[in-house]
Amino acid sequence: MQKIYSGKQLDILYAQAAQLDKLSAQDHIERAAVAFERELLRHYSLGGRSIYVFAGAGRCGAYALSIAQTLSRRGHTVFAYLFYRGGKLSPECEAVRERLPR
Repeated sequence: MQKIYSGKQLDILYAQAAQLDKLSAQDHIERAAVAFERELLRHYSLGGRSIYVFAGAGRCGAYALSIAQTLSRRGHTVFAYLFYRGGKLSPECEAVRERLPR
């Protein structure tokens, strides 16, 4: 069973990972997207199917958008939906969103 972390715990884990790996948040997000794609394709044959990605406004949303971007670059048909209220995204999510084609 996988542990569920609170927002405060995730912030601490992100800081520890950045310190240990010596990676920026964006580098870590991109590496995670590539690793996710590798695992997805190891377990599933997509065979031209469309992929739907739902992202929130926080750092996890940045991971989701980066996954959508990685899959799209590899030729998959991807539909990404970003859900947020109040018009505010985390800095990481905003950075990934800015790199997406419109």
